[in-house]
Amino acid sequence: MAAARKIEDEGSVPSLQDICMVDIPIGKVSVLALSTGDSWLAASVENQLHFFSISALLRKEQKPSYSVSLDESDCIKDVRWTRKAEKAYLILSSTRKLYHGFDQGSLKCVMVNVDAVEWSANGDFIVVARKNLLSVLSSELVEKCSFSLSPESLIVDSIRYVRPDSIVVGCDTNDDSDEATYLVQVITSKDKEIIDGTSKPIVLSFTDMFLDFQSEAVSCASGPNLFLSYLDNQELAFIANRKNFSQHVVLLGWSLEDKKNEASIIEISNDAWCAHIESQGA
Repeated sequence: MAAARKIEDEGSVPSLQDICMVDIPIGKVSVLALSTGDSWLAASVENQLHFFSISALLRKEQKPSYSVSLDESDCIKDVRWTRKAEKAYLILSSTRKLYHGFDQGSLKCVMVNVDAVEWSANGDFIVVARKNLLSVLSSELVEKCSFSLSPESLIVDSIRYVRPDSIVVGCDTNDDSDEATYLVQVITSKDKEIIDGTSKPIVLSFTDMFLDFQSEAVSCASGPNLFLSYLDNQELAFIANRKNFSQHVVLLGWSLEDKKNEASIIEISNDAWCAHIESQGA
């Protein structure tokens, strides 16, 4: 806040290194993940995951509290902290291996051929995607329910369990002209949580959410392309895609009045309120 006031008063913009609290030279970071209790920050560099205590960062400490590593030939694609307070997390590798870790213990490979992973809203379940099949598993990896996504040719890039009754799934796909596109599917349940095997989920597909999606823009091993932040009190999701070069932030809202639990894109007519970031040269 002090740096922002200084920029406003002086009219000059300092570099990030000038205003940062602590500069940590650990290499090219592909994934940053803050724990549920906001006490730990995980940063991945190639096949290593470094854990930093937030309190230590505030004391300007540069070294991680501890680190874990995958095989040298592998890279970290995604990191998902449990929704509970305990220090449990999942790591998805670029070779589709799923690892489970707890605190400073060693990693355990618990599943293979996984495209995307997420914890359930209450943290008791794990949701995994393998090709177009979405499965809900217990924390002991016992399957509770599963269902197929359509079309069969899609590859799930990201899963985000935003509400007990809603899962957002980002998928890479090809249209009839063989041009890469990105499909967002919202899976909702009217009355029950999706983890309930008796629930009948409804799937809403959004094919034109990212109009300027370019598949070759970012390396496939650098992490999920879909970013999502959900505001619970407003039932509103802010969605972005790292491979989209225009209309960078899309708003997705859930019905507040009729309780249909159906998601829809919120259009912003005023261009002044639309986030746009010019593409930078190599």
